[in-house]
Amino acid sequence: MYLIPTLETYHGLEITIIITAFWFPIYWIFGGVIFATLAFFRVTKLRKVRFSCLFSLLSLACAIGAAYFGMQFGHDQINSCLNKTTGFVDSLSAVIGCGIISIFLAGAIGFVVLILLGLLIMFICRAANQSWIDSDEEAKEKIVVVFDSE
Repeated sequence: MYLIPTLETYHGLEITIIITAFWFPIYWIFGGVIFATLAFFRVTKLRKVRFSCLFSLLSLACAIGAAYFGMQFGHDQINSCLNKTTGFVDSLSAVIGCGIISIFLAGAIGFVVLILLGLLIMFICRAANQSWIDSDEEAKEKIVVVFDSE
């Protein structure tokens, strides 16, 4: 009986992990720059540690989703190229060569989802009160000195 090779028989999980390892640093660095810029311009007071942890987990989740859905979107094209492969390196190059458009399209969609969900967690992680630095600065601004010349 002749078995037609498919993505599942050619290291599908390993290739998805490699694509995830490609997307995660891109999402984490470029998304982090966007949200650091928003925090720098003080769009909102932010609990930075909580946001940083949640954003790192969100970046990883979006990278996994982009890798998985990129492989699913290009499943037919990738499987047509996998028919001629024999090993892991051949399979990896076939997936990248034949599924590049679907993988990058899923990556772009994943980045948009990351930004939208990042704005949501930025809203969730905002601080209700001011930090001690901000309250001291406002206290200094409210001090009015009056000199009597009489």
